[in-house]
Amino acid sequence: MANAASRVVQKSTGHTSEGHERWIDLVFLGRQTMGNKSLEIEILKLFRSQLDIHLSQLAHLEDDTQLRVRLHTIKGAAHGVGAIEVGQLAAKAEKELLDTGHVQPSAMNRLRYAVQQTSDFIGELLTTK
Repeated sequence: MANAASRVVQKSTGHTSEGHERWIDLVFLGRQTMGNKSLEIEILKLFRSQLDIHLSQLAHLEDDTQLRVRLHTIKGAAHGVGAIEVGQLAAKAEKELLDTGHVQPSAMNRLRYAVQQTSDFIGELLTTK
């Protein structure tokens, strides 16, 4: 994981060496795990499986309460592992839902895209291990 982390994190630009956005702040994650690489890997695996579940369920939620809970859960989990963009998009959608009673489709599309990209990014990290 150390090699993958050093390969993808470029602090100055916020982009990976392949030109993709940095979907996980690996420096933040490293601080959260106190540098324990096997713990980082386990957290990334768990978070990725959660993202995949959230992504499939976001498409089928009919109840605003379920959506609010799902958005809140995504927000908290994302911020906990350093998935800043996912966390921010979930927070914005949650606020919009609380303020207006609905979430604009474009906001949900951005969140779904970020969740998918983050899941894919984690998959790439784990395969380069």
